[in-house]
Amino acid sequence: MPASTASFISWVLHPLFVPLILFLVANAYDPFLIYNPEILKVVIGCLVVNVIAPAVAIWLMLKRGVIGDPELSNRRERMLPYLLVIFYFLCTYVIFRLRDAHISNALLSMLLAVPIGLLISMIVNFWWKISVHSLAQGGAVGALAGLAVAHGVDTLVPVTFFILTSGLVSAARVRLLLHTNAQVYAGFSVGLVLNMLMVSFEWVL
Repeated sequence: MPASTASFISWVLHPLFVPLILFLVANAYDPFLIYNPEILKVVIGCLVVNVIAPAVAIWLMLKRGVIGDPELSNRRERMLPYLLVIFYFLCTYVIFRLRDAHISNALLSMLLAVPIGLLISMIVNFWWKISVHSLAQGGAVGALAGLAVAHGVDTLVPVTFFILTSGLVSAARVRLLLHTNAQVYAGFSVGLVLNMLMVSFEWVL
C-alpha cells in the first residue's frame, strides 16, 4: 500500500468521524434506535459538534505547539486531546440520559462506549500505545453486532462493511509506521468487546 493511500484512508476513517458514520448506518438498519423521528436531527447535530469541536481544538493545539502532529504519534501528547473528546461525548450522553429524549438504551450505550473506550486507551497509554483508529473500527463492528442481539435486527451487511474498513485502517496505520500489528489488534479487540457487550445488554449509567 503506498504511503499516500494509507494516509488518505487514515484521514477518511478518522476516529472522530466513526461515531457519526456508525449512528447514520445503525439508524438506517434499526427502526428501534430512536422512538421519536423528530429527535434524529438533534442526535446528528450533537454528533457533528462532537466531530468539529475536538477537531478545531486539536488544530489549535497543533498551531500552538502543544502537540507535534495531528496524528498524535507521540503517546505522551495524547492525554489532552483524548480528554476533550471524552468531555464532549460525556456531555452528549448526560444530556440525552437526563432528558426524555425518546432514544433507546442501545443508542445511549453506544454514546457511552466512546468515552469509556478512550479512557481505557488513556490508561494503557501510560505504558503502551494502542491504535484508536482500530479501536473506533472495532467499536463500530461491536456496536452493530450488539444491535442485532439487543433489537433482533439484521446488521450483517454493515458489520461486514466495517470489518473490511477495519482491515484497511489497520493496514494503513502499520504502513505509516504509526502502530505495530499488536497495537492495531489490541485497539480493534478493545473496541469490539466493549461495544458488543454494552450494546447487547443495553448497559447505561
